[in-house]
Amino acid sequence: MTRFLHRSAALAVLAALFIAAAAADPSASPTRTYGGVSATDVEAGPLSVVIQGRDTDIVTTSERDIPRGVAVSCDVEAGTLKVSVAVDPSVSATTGVPGSIVLTVPRYEFVTVENGAGDISIDNLSTEKLAVTTTSGAITITNTNAALTATSSSGSETFKEILGVVRAQSDSGDIELDDEAGLAALSTRGGSIRVRGIALQGATSFATTTGSISVSFQYGLAGLRFELSSTTGNLSVGTVAGTQSLDVGSGIVVTGTSTTGSQSYQ
Repeated sequence: MTRFLHRSAALAVLAALFIAAAAADPSASPTRTYGGVSATDVEAGPLSVVIQGRDTDIVTTSERDIPRGVAVSCDVEAGTLKVSVAVDPSVSATTGVPGSIVLTVPRYEFVTVENGAGDISIDNLSTEKLAVTTTSGAITITNTNAALTATSSSGSETFKEILGVVRAQSDSGDIELDDEAGLAALSTRGGSIRVRGIALQGATSFATTTGSISVSFQYGLAGLRFELSSTTGNLSVGTVAGTQSLDVGSGIVVTGTSTTGSQSYQ
């Protein structure tokens, strides 16, 4: 009996030490699972967010390297998983801190993400609604079929292998779009816009103030009408060049506007 009590006491001490060590380790985080969820809404504060779409009907969440003073909570409300972050006043919610929230979600789930300075990375979704907002973090979305809306203040925005609609806006960050089939509305005030290999399926617009616009089309310039304007920037469509305004071609309308930035379409 005495031996059993000693052994139990020893196990209790070891368990207490393990829990204390886990609490002291900011990278320790269990994986949580949620079923019956049709949408995921993430408000990540200063943390980065990584989302991977999968052929599954459950959502999993975990955290990596969460610093002291930052706490992540998850709750399901009316079929929506709400992930939120509480930040101690001593931690800046807008300048970014180490740490990220990692989720796997059903590919067809509605997803909304908002944070301050952390990066947002999303891959392999096929959804009617995908909206992301960040202040100064970078946005990267790949291999996705969606009606996509992205907004940033100074963070860059990168989109690759997108099928659908891309509406992206940034105050001063660059916007890059590669291998999209669909239509787009891209605008930035101080950043540049670079688009490669786009296959247009509807009217598309590009706008910048001081940055440049460079666009290449997957199937060339045939079947496209360009309506371009710029205050002082150079304009070109293929071998046709102009200044201030340039209207050329017929078909799907491509609108380009800039103040001092140049525009090139190939």
